[in-house]
Formats: sequence, structure tokens, C-alpha cells
Amino acid sequence: MGEGLPASSTAVGGRRAPSLAWACVRLALTMVAAYPIVALIGSQMMKMPIWETAALAAAICWLSATIALIAFHFFRQRGNGAAGTLIGTLVRLGIPVVIGIAATNAGGKLRDEGFFGLIVVFYMVALAADTILALALARLPASGGRNGMPHG
Repeated sequence: MGEGLPASSTAVGGRRAPSLAWACVRLALTMVAAYPIVALIGSQMMKMPIWETAALAAAICWLSATIALIAFHFFRQRGNGAAGTLIGTLVRLGIPVVIGIAATNAGGKLRDEGFFGLIVVFYMVALAADTILALALARLPASGGRNGMPHG
């Protein structure tokens, strides 16, 4: 297969749209690539090692962005991309914010190491990657609707 995409990808406009699994892998690779950069800069700013806290923030943002990507794909395949976008936004934003506020209010190591700030940084990384990947997934033909035609 050309361009390194799995066989389950669909050709659209001469380029291949990624499968959901491939999009999730790309999202994970993006977060893994961002982790050492953010953790190193955060450690220098906080003047203490924050590698574990940064890993937790990255994992939370990766998980929420992955769930959002899956929700978008699920609803789009059923002909309702708008619902997928709204639910994805709620999940992608809601999970990190709720966990970040709860951890910050609890005090302790996470608050001292700037956990909420790390969540904001990783959220922005995940948002950019998730948006690009969702647009790529949107090139896939949607199924559902009457006579196999997608809902508009």
C-alpha cells in the first residue's frame, strides 16, 4: 500500500483518508512526541522535575482526545457529524478540566507541580492533532441515512 496507510483506508481525491485506528495511532504518537518537550520546559520553569505529573497530564489529554475522535467517527458514520463534533468537544474539554480542577483543589504534589497548567498545554496539543485527524477522517465516506446516503 502506498503512503504507509493501512489497507482499510479509503482513497478520496487521489489521497488516502486514514482509518480510525490509524488516526488514533497518530494521535498517540503526537502526544508521545510532545511529552518530553513539554516536561523538559515545565521542569525548567518550575525548577523541579515534573516528569510524572507531565506524563499524567499527557495521558489524560490523550485519552479524552481519543474518545472524542472515536465519538466523532461513530456519529459521522451514522450521518450525524454535528452531534459527533459536539460530543467530541464536550469529552475532549470536559475530562481534562474536571480532573485538573479536582486535582488542583485537592492540593499536594499535583498542584505544586503545576498540573493544571500542564493539562492546558497538553490539551492544546491534543486539540490541534485531534482536529487535523478528524478532518482527515471526514474525508472518508459516511454511511447511514436512507438508501446508504449520508444525512446532510
